[in-house]
Amino acid sequence: MSRKIAYRVKNWSEYNRGLINRGNVTVWFSQDAIDGWSSKLTRKGRGRPQEYSDAAIECCLVLRSLFHLTLRATQGFVEGMIHLLELDISAPDYTLLSKRSGNLKVSLRALASKDPV
Repeated sequence: MSRKIAYRVKNWSEYNRGLINRGNVTVWFSQDAIDGWSSKLTRKGRGRPQEYSDAAIECCLVLRSLFHLTLRATQGFVEGMIHLLELDISAPDYTLLSKRSGNLKVSLRALASKDPV
C-alpha cells in the first residue's frame, strides 16, 4: 500500500484563510440569466405555455446536484437566493423541476475545473 504524503504547512495565515474560504458560497445571477429566466417560447397546439426557460431549470438542477439537495429543498434554496438578491423573478416548484428534468441533459463537467459554475 502506498503511504499518504505529508505536507508541511509553511504559511499558516494563507492555510487558515483557505480553510475559512471553503465555507464561502458566493452566488449571483447575471443580468443575462435574469432576462432569460422566463421562457420566450410560444406553444403550438393544446396546453399551457412554459413559464420557465430551459436555462432556469438547468440552473436549479445544477444547484441541486452541487449541494446534494432534494427537489423540495432545491425549490426552497432558489427561492431564498431570489429573495436575498431581491430579484423580480420566481422559482420553479419541485414538481416542475421533476417533470422538466427528464427532458434536459445537465452536464456537470464544469465542476471539475476551478472556474465558477
